[in-house]
Amino acid sequence: MQRISLLFAALVVWFIGAVQAQAPAPKPDPEIQKMSMSVGHWKLEAEAKPAPVGSAPGKIKDEWFGQMTLGGFFFERRVKGTGPKGDFEFLDIDWYDPATKSLTYAVYSNNGHVDSGLFEVTGNVCTVRSKERPAKRSTRSGALTPSHRTE
Repeated sequence: MQRISLLFAALVVWFIGAVQAQAPAPKPDPEIQKMSMSVGHWKLEAEAKPAPVGSAPGKIKDEWFGQMTLGGFFFERRVKGTGPKGDFEFLDIDWYDPATKSLTYAVYSNNGHVDSGLFEVTGNVCTVRSKERPAKRSTRSGALTPSHRTE
């Protein structure tokens, strides 16, 4: 009886292992692939407009590197620049959240500020909705073109 129990347990373990080995590897959602257009090294110069909350008006110059990472499930961007409030640096991580069916971001800056929220990409228009500042909604259109790519 004990031999049959051991044989049965061994078969169960083998079967579970065989089933798991045949399971296809998960693939990133096609929505996160929209960020692949931002892969590479970029330089950008822009003019910040006056806003009730947030950035001061003036010139902004930044340089950043973006890459798909961790099997293509995430987009990572590292930014350094200067603006009306001085030098800045931040790390941005973007991903697709299947629970909310939306593109999600988290930004960590060198001044300790953390921001996160949802965004949509339609063509060259990106609409951002911050969780920390729900009243603040920003839309950037036509910000990135091939002329901004440096590699």
